Amino acid sequence: MEIRKEECKALIDTIFEDKFAQNELGFEDAVELELDKLIVGGHSFGGMTAIAVSECDERVKATVTLDPWLWIIIEKIDNREYKLNTA
Repeated sequence: MEIRKEECKALIDTIFEDKFAQNELGFEDAVELELDKLIVGGHSFGGMTAIAVSECDERVKATVTLDPWLWIIIEKIDNREYKLNTA
């Protein structure tokens, strides 16, 4: 999980670079990314990765998951040590 989390944070760093949309995605200069509204998401293990990234990176404003693979934190859940902010 740590490797996946760090890879996602590195991708976010890249997305936040100046002129990312133009240089990497080929958009026109008028296109601006709304980086203050960054959402991460994923399914299964990707869903758990999205949750882990959103917990440690304040640039992430929302997380969307589909059937996140929570097995890797089952002990924390069973011990009621893990809570998700669903606000």
